[in-house]
Amino acid sequence: MINLTKETLDRLYKKQKTLISSWWIASISSIVICNIFLWIFSYKIPDRSVRNIIICIVTLIPVIYILCTMRTLIPAGHGRILRRVFKVLQYDFMSDSTVDMLYRSIGEAAKYPEKVRLTGLLVTTYILRGQYNEALNLLYSVDRSGFDKYPDVGMLFYTDIIAIYCELEDFDSALRAYADGEEFIDAAAERNYSCCTAAFSAMISVEKARGNYRKALDLRLILNEYQNLFNSSTGASQQGTPLSRIIRGATFAETAELFYLCGDLDNAAKYLDIGGPMLSASPAETEIANKLSAKIREAMAKR
Repeated sequence: MINLTKETLDRLYKKQKTLISSWWIASISSIVICNIFLWIFSYKIPDRSVRNIIICIVTLIPVIYILCTMRTLIPAGHGRILRRVFKVLQYDFMSDSTVDMLYRSIGEAAKYPEKVRLTGLLVTTYILRGQYNEALNLLYSVDRSGFDKYPDVGMLFYTDIIAIYCELEDFDSALRAYADGEEFIDAAAERNYSCCTAAFSAMISVEKARGNYRKALDLRLILNEYQNLFNSSTGASQQGTPLSRIIRGATFAETAELFYLCGDLDNAAKYLDIGGPMLSASPAETEIANKLSAKIREAMAKR
């Protein structure tokens, strides 16, 4: 049975940071060393043609090294099509034209992980539009045969499907979806930082579905802490976009709901006051936040 702790997430977060730092250091070092060799060769080898060949080889070494090591840091599926789509989604994540673009992009993607990631982006768009049935139908159409090879992709699938059922308050279906993926989630949760954060998200929904609100809140607060750390340490370039704003707003709203379910009305109100205005771009998310706000006010009035 999966047992997520702050220590687990901390270890994988530090490992991720170390990998990123090591990549930068090694990449810069390889460029410096190669330039030193270039300088030596330019003076020590009289034959110009031989010197030019060696210079080309030495110049290519750091480029090849950087490209190869990048593959260990960038999860599978982050290809050209996904990067192009993600730029559009930063500013237009709900329109009909975006839905059409995502369907076209899914059809264009040739590689399995990129196709599934693009499908996940379309699921997110449907969620923000309040089209939960369309999102579920899309998720159930996903080919799951590659999840073991690409655990990051599989974790996002189970996180989405469990979260949607929880949003619909169909907790039995949420728990059935978890039971279906429990073995996979348990095995993949500690593969890397990305898988671990996805496991945290899934288990927050699962504990909420079980009625273990305090456990769900504890997991949410831990995840909030490390997501903030990761974003600040990487200087995330997309943090100021409309999409990032609504994602942050949804996180505040979910945290507020869990505080409310735990009976902590003051913190519930505080978190919703912060997150609510960030959801204005999505009528569906705004409606959910407004309903929660009414529940909080009603409970406060009875104190």
